[in-house]
Amino acid sequence: MAEKNYKKVLWQTTNESWIDPDNLKVIQFEPTSFCNLRCPRCSRTDDTTLLPTAHIVRFQQHIDLSLIDSMIKDLPNLERVKMDGDIGDAMMHPKIYEICKIIKKRSPNTLVQINTNGCAGKDNTFRKILELGSVFFVLGIDGLEDTNHIHRTGANWKIIKRRLEMIRDIAPWKHKWRWLDFDYNKHQKDVAKEMAFDHKINMFEVAPAYSDSNDFINEVIEDKKSGRRNQKGQMLKKDGTPIVKEYYDFDTDEPYNKDSQFRAEKEYLDGQINAYKDEWHVCPWQQQEMIQVMSTGQVWPCCWSSEMQIFATRYGYEKLAGSSFVANTSKDLQYKMSDWFRKLGPNWVEDITLREDYSLRDVLESKSYSKLAVLLKKKKGNYNLSFCSISCGSFTETEKRIGGFLTNKVTGYKKKRQLRA
Repeated sequence: MAEKNYKKVLWQTTNESWIDPDNLKVIQFEPTSFCNLRCPRCSRTDDTTLLPTAHIVRFQQHIDLSLIDSMIKDLPNLERVKMDGDIGDAMMHPKIYEICKIIKKRSPNTLVQINTNGCAGKDNTFRKILELGSVFFVLGIDGLEDTNHIHRTGANWKIIKRRLEMIRDIAPWKHKWRWLDFDYNKHQKDVAKEMAFDHKINMFEVAPAYSDSNDFINEVIEDKKSGRRNQKGQMLKKDGTPIVKEYYDFDTDEPYNKDSQFRAEKEYLDGQINAYKDEWHVCPWQQQEMIQVMSTGQVWPCCWSSEMQIFATRYGYEKLAGSSFVANTSKDLQYKMSDWFRKLGPNWVEDITLREDYSLRDVLESKSYSKLAVLLKKKKGNYNLSFCSISCGSFTETEKRIGGFLTNKVTGYKKKRQLRA
């Protein structure tokens, strides 16, 4: 009872919000969780089979068009809608052209950006969006005809080439080619730059691949050479047949976190949090006045926290908030989710979910987001959600400086586990 009274008083005595809707600058938006590729180390791809994991496939969905207006209205200083998903490619939404039109009609001064792999969706849709003249494409292409598929597994180079030609002929000098620099493609970078210039791409950005992704892809390449994997990337049994993995469901009869295991895990993770408690923690997403909207219509504070959306959709509060939460996923994610829902309360999912009569402005003005602001109030030694402390509190000093964690402005996105550009 005392805890409930304390929370009630706390809400009554603070006028702070997570982000003032009048100041919101960027919406990072995943209109669909569908994708046509199987990139290694993507959260939708299984390492053994390089196929989509069952729990991702089961929960794939497109956002309903009726929610786009709710997402975009009454945000006077919105500068950009960046369609860059956690697990989906925006061009896979069957109504992506209509989404772009709705955003531009409601908020004509807002930049609409689509991050895509260059071969998702239909050519005709890509052409129609280019003809709008007001949409900025960022093409994730990590090689040439003989190498792009190594990371962008399943990519069709003929389609990519057609899309580049469309840019050259319809909307030149407006778009960006974003190249992830792996060991396998470094030697082709200069040729790719020339190709980008020839197709009138305005910017060619080189970003270092995450080190674990680079190392894993090197392993896959070696496994293919040695015969441990087939050319699709699937691990093989001794008899040469692909391993068929029995994908887990979230539910399991044997939860990992029985009392003793849960206590041990909690002590370990609390130790991680305590190691950083004397540092200055600032949420870079809040600092940039940026928010994440998912294909479920849920509005999360960042792209890291949004990985909880499937669990939030499937399970009730009592299960998520309990110390014996049952889900066959990583131990640290279970603990972080349990801590999140215990502290933010039973109304979190309802409060963050867009509806036709409940806008993004309403979400940001909800009690749940006010409570989040209190929990993560910017002051030394206060990072009161383990999800945030563990996800963003364990950077090295160098990584923090590169990413802007120790400054007043986030300036880069170059190191492992940092914000996505």
